[in-house]
Amino acid sequence: MARVGGRAVALVVALVACVAAATHYGADVSVPTVPKGFRHGMNFGGVPDSNWDDSKLGTIAARSGCTSERKKLPEYHLDKWGYEIEVDDSKHDTQLGMLEFTGFLCGPSQAHSTAPNSNSLETYPPKNLYEPIFKNNQVNKDNYWASYVNQTVTIYKDYVKFWEVWNEPDYVTNWAVVDSWLTSPPSASDLVNWHSSIYTYIRLLRVTYEVVKKVDPTAFVAVGGIGYYQFLDAILRYTDNDNDGSVTSDYPATGGAWFDCLDFHLYPMYGVGNLTDGSSISGTDSDSMARKFACEKQNMEYTLRQHGYGASLPAKSYICTETGVSGKAIGSYAGGESLRRNYLIKMGLAAMSEGISQSHWFDLWDGESEGSSSSPYGHMGHYYNLVGKTVDNAELKESSYGLQTFTSLRLHEYTYDESATAAAQRALSLEGGSSSDVAVHVLRNGSSTAYALWLRTDRGVAVSDEDSDSKKVSLPVSTATIFYKWDWAHSGDSNHLTADDNGVVTVKISSIPAFLVGGGSADNASDGAGLATGAWVAVAAACTAALLL
Repeated sequence: MARVGGRAVALVVALVACVAAATHYGADVSVPTVPKGFRHGMNFGGVPDSNWDDSKLGTIAARSGCTSERKKLPEYHLDKWGYEIEVDDSKHDTQLGMLEFTGFLCGPSQAHSTAPNSNSLETYPPKNLYEPIFKNNQVNKDNYWASYVNQTVTIYKDYVKFWEVWNEPDYVTNWAVVDSWLTSPPSASDLVNWHSSIYTYIRLLRVTYEVVKKVDPTAFVAVGGIGYYQFLDAILRYTDNDNDGSVTSDYPATGGAWFDCLDFHLYPMYGVGNLTDGSSISGTDSDSMARKFACEKQNMEYTLRQHGYGASLPAKSYICTETGVSGKAIGSYAGGESLRRNYLIKMGLAAMSEGISQSHWFDLWDGESEGSSSSPYGHMGHYYNLVGKTVDNAELKESSYGLQTFTSLRLHEYTYDESATAAAQRALSLEGGSSSDVAVHVLRNGSSTAYALWLRTDRGVAVSDEDSDSKKVSLPVSTATIFYKWDWAHSGDSNHLTADDNGVVTVKISSIPAFLVGGGSADNASDGAGLATGAWVAVAAACTAALLL
């Protein structure tokens, strides 16, 4: 009898273990519905000088074509000035059409940080992170991070859709260490933007997730803008158990349970390796750069799938909170206004084709003057340096006109149609070249169809030529169509296209993306497309007026 009893006990233990293994938590159970469309967002950077404040920066961001923003909300800032300090600016920017912000959570206050000094608050974890998250079903004020997140999300939930947890927690000074993370946990000494173990970063995710979902179940929690799939793999292997990252009753789930959204950073002046086939993308033309952007997302998605996400577990959504190209070539890094112009447009289209909800450009304005060339990051702005400038005379770069046109045509409200894109690619023909030398993206919004077309800079007639000569391309279309040049929002350069008897239109395109938009009739396409020629002057006036209210 004792032997039978022992076997029964063993069986019960095994059954309990199986049930525990099958139990899912958080984002391993469900994730929110992804918002429709795509948003070009913006990192504002610092305030240039006394002529500027956040609302004025918001004004010129909207003027440049941005439809969202990455809003930095560190605890040390909110603790000093009051938690509602950014409410009026958030309302202002929302009224200008920038919606569904990404809220950037970081920087505990000095009293709540493990940082050795006030200059390091964004690179050290908060104190009391392992205090209980809740007490008596209320957020525990002794867990400082939980209390900060609770207050911040409660106040800004009407403006923020994605909550980004820290900035680049996987940043390293020696990238050679990252491959070791596939088999071993990243160490505190590796992680110079975190200075603690990956287990405590997963704890940060968990605390954030639990509190955000209590306040706003429809919001997304995003793993902080990361650059290495190896770091993501480690998050998905370990728990927030500060001993060894193992699963226990107190730490029942690995890190993937505590975020809905994968947030990555990608600067395409650097090469990107393809995780699925071992190849690499090293080209520095705009098409190669856009492929790097897509490849980075695909690497993250592949890693998530290896751990069941998108298969047995709910798929994650995706955003990018930093990307950009310099308006100048500096040192060995590619740059130039033509390159920047083309990547800005192609990156947005690549994001739409990859199902990325938002991509936030770095930065709104050049940190360096035109006479300086010390860093490529200092020349990525939509605007030239703003020191000494005002809202009225801030100088928007010509290379940003394409984003204005994209937004003016309301293409951010469309969705990418993969099958229609493949069909259009097969059906088009290029005069004096191969159809594979042409890139086409087909976008849909109800009865309206938009085509983005350009000569590829990574092959054929336009290799590495960001300002190639025009070539004729012919394409069958189903509705009356208007052809819009990339700078239409400024130049008004568009024309109605007349199809031949076979329903085919012929236009001249270059390596700069142009747009064909149709739906119902050519007149309706024009009326419904968005802001008409010269409308950005009206936007500027409206934004300036808003500042005076």
